[in-house]
Order: sequence, then structure tokens, then C-alpha cells
Amino acid sequence: MNKPATTTQSQKRERPILFSGSMVRATLADLKHQTRRIINPQPTNRPIYATPETTIQCKEAHWLDADGIHPGVPMKCKQGKPGDLLWVKETFSAHGAFAKHGTGRVNYRADKADGKEPSGLHWKPSIFMQRWASRITLEITAIRVERLQDISEEDAIAEGCFRIQESGHTYFANHQPPPAHGRSAHPIDAYRILWESINGPGSWDANPYVWVIEFKKL
Repeated sequence: MNKPATTTQSQKRERPILFSGSMVRATLADLKHQTRRIINPQPTNRPIYATPETTIQCKEAHWLDADGIHPGVPMKCKQGKPGDLLWVKETFSAHGAFAKHGTGRVNYRADKADGKEPSGLHWKPSIFMQRWASRITLEITAIRVERLQDISEEDAIAEGCFRIQESGHTYFANHQPPPAHGRSAHPIDAYRILWESINGPGSWDANPYVWVIEFKKL
């Protein structure tokens, strides 16, 4: 009997993914295990139909046609599927033989949230980071589709919001520097503040459909 084929790490597809400084800090602290990405284009006056394959393997999702029965245009998650790898691009500063040899010393902006930065650094936006300079690799473990505001308290914590105990009370915050750190009695409120700090005012109220990408840090 033939054994089923297995996927080795060398066969897994790698893709870059942009992370903000707060997302990087939460991931490095092993607090972040999910990320939400807006689906583009969004459905227009039609609910989304996620097939079982989408929920389990994230092959694709479908918009419903107007009759609400027949699936329309399939949408695939551009971040990949379970088993694929994501390498994180973040704001950085590289020194040495960066341009010629892809080597050198790298400083990461997310590590300087306390404001103590070495002089002479020239930060490069995350979009310009090359693979060799990335320090975080993630493996996708699951993908699903939902509306942004459907996030649960458990998932808000999986997005990196963490508990703070103070004077006998429990609060939640994200990894943004104050006052945008989202201190709140509820993790969803802390995540809402983080989402709007990244996507802009009104982005939470828009309540878009999002890919919910679960991952583990390698």
C-alpha cells in the first residue's frame, strides 16, 4: 500500500507578510497567534459563502449569487493556505554590506518602542525588507472567513492583546505605546483600538469581511 505523500518544509511555499511594530512585539512575546487581513474586493450586498474546503484547507471562498444559493466568484487567500510559511517584514535599519551581499547588522524599529534609539539610524519601511533580514517565520495552521466585529474575546487575546493586573483589577492592552495601547476592561476593545491605529479611523465600524489567519512561530 502506498503511503500518503507528506509535505516537507522545503516544499512549503513562502510569502512575505507586513507586520506593524505592535504586531512584531506581540509575536516575539509568543502572545500573537492570529492576524486578520481585509478581503479585497468585499462582497456587495451579498453574504459570503465559505465552503467546507475553505474552513478546513482554505482552498477558496465564494460570494453568493443574488439568489443566495449558487456560489459566485471564488476568492483565494493571498497569504496562502495551511502549511505555507510567512516571513515577516517590519520597519528596520541595515548596516554594512547590505546592498551588495545581503548581509550586515540589522536594527528593528519594534525593539525601540521605549524611545532609546542609537543615533544615526535611518529606518526603512517594512515593504523594503529582504528575506535575509527577516527574523520571524510563521507557519499557517488554519484560515477562515468572518466579519471583523465577530471576533471573540479569546481571538482578541490570540491577536496579541494581553492581561494587566493592577490594584486588584484586570485590564487588557495591545503592544502599542501609550496612549494607543488600548487599555480596556475587555480584550475586544483593546483589539479595536489596535485595528484602528493600523487601518485608520472608522475602519472598525466598516466591519469588513476578513481572512482570519492562525499561525505558529517557527
